[in-house]
Amino acid sequence: MREFLAREFKAYEIESEVADSISSKFEEAFRKDYGGIPLYIRKSKELTSRNDEIWSKFTGNNHIELCREFSLSYQQICKIIGLQRKKRQGDLFS
Repeated sequence: MREFLAREFKAYEIESEVADSISSKFEEAFRKDYGGIPLYIRKSKELTSRNDEIWSKFTGNNHIELCREFSLSYQQICKIIGLQRKKRQGDLFS
């Protein structure tokens, strides 16, 4: 991550030493907060329409196909379906 950040900062013509220092500090802070947990970095595609599309294509037993089509993990598909279901059906206990 440190090398990636330094390269990106340098591409924006940030001085090499400053880029290296910032990327090092960012990596340390990121590792402190998120180290050891699975992390999904989403694409910049509009999420609402994507999630609506996933819900419209969900048949009840096609999780794996949706994973492949949308390049998402099984857990992400299950989470999206759960959120979409809750959004449409509401909470039974509220």
